Amino acid sequence: MTQYLPLDHFIFTRYRLTLEALGRIELPGFNQAIALQNEFGSIFRRMVCRSLNEDCLKCALYAHCPYAIVFYPKVPLEVKHYPFSRDIPYPFVIKPPLQNQNIYAAGHCFHFEFLIIGKAQGLLPYFLASFENIGRKGIGPQPGPFKVKNLELLREQGSWESVYSPQDHMVRLPDDQFVFSYKMANTIDNPERIRIRFLTPVSLKEYRNGSEDFFAPFLKQLHHQIEALSFFYCNHRLDPAPDMLERLMADVKVYKVDLHRVAEPMKPGSSPRPDHSSESFQGVIECSGTLEPFLPMLHLGALIHVGEANSFGQGWYALENPSLIKDEP
Repeated sequence: MTQYLPLDHFIFTRYRLTLEALGRIELPGFNQAIALQNEFGSIFRRMVCRSLNEDCLKCALYAHCPYAIVFYPKVPLEVKHYPFSRDIPYPFVIKPPLQNQNIYAAGHCFHFEFLIIGKAQGLLPYFLASFENIGRKGIGPQPGPFKVKNLELLREQGSWESVYSPQDHMVRLPDDQFVFSYKMANTIDNPERIRIRFLTPVSLKEYRNGSEDFFAPFLKQLHHQIEALSFFYCNHRLDPAPDMLERLMADVKVYKVDLHRVAEPMKPGSSPRPDHSSESFQGVIECSGTLEPFLPMLHLGALIHVGEANSFGQGWYALENPSLIKDEP
């Protein structure tokens, strides 16, 4: 069976940051990366913007502005029938550490991984400088400072290679820098059943109240993100048949929904978007049926996350084959 969305065009690079706490740092236990949300966009803008009070879309420097590329993409004039009305996802994803520890004393090191998607890969120095500036200001309820100790690039063979010198704050990428495609995410072939386990809380625009109907809004949200990122950052427009997603979803049965509300509210950031108020959930769902058309999309989503604030660690999930896992009590 043909996959629902062809995704060979979807490329990204993957990095790991090592940060050293310079004072006590306390991060949210449910998702440590969300602590970066309040400052990341504004600090990125202050580094590059000459007109902080001007509307980005009206700025004369818009076409060449790194901040606009990441946070304010717009549709080219020649494009008709624009399919994305709002909430264009950012071309980066910060993946938080999953260990239980969320308080770091001075001198302790911790890690964030992050992905940069498509044409935004050329802006790596701006991303790194944003982390450095956030470190000087500090993060957490009682802002604790940190410094960037190392930046590593994930290579094809699965090893990490250091590409950063803290002495001169320079990034030196290898000539054969490896670029991932969605295929690198594949961990399950074509099972008859899958389990989707959310490692961090997920908030979906069309899902409320913990109802059983989760798979459809989940897949629609993921589809929107991949389609928008493909269009704005991977120079590729996906044109699936308008009703194909609904027809294929009819062959998938959700037989287990075990989601619970996350008590910690999602803090609104100072990003360019309006504040979101969706409920957050964590747990597992299990599906069976004709899953093959969706597998590439699901594998990619496990890397880029899904839902609101996905760029800051929310909506991170893992795909599992329930037949290989002992049932949970």
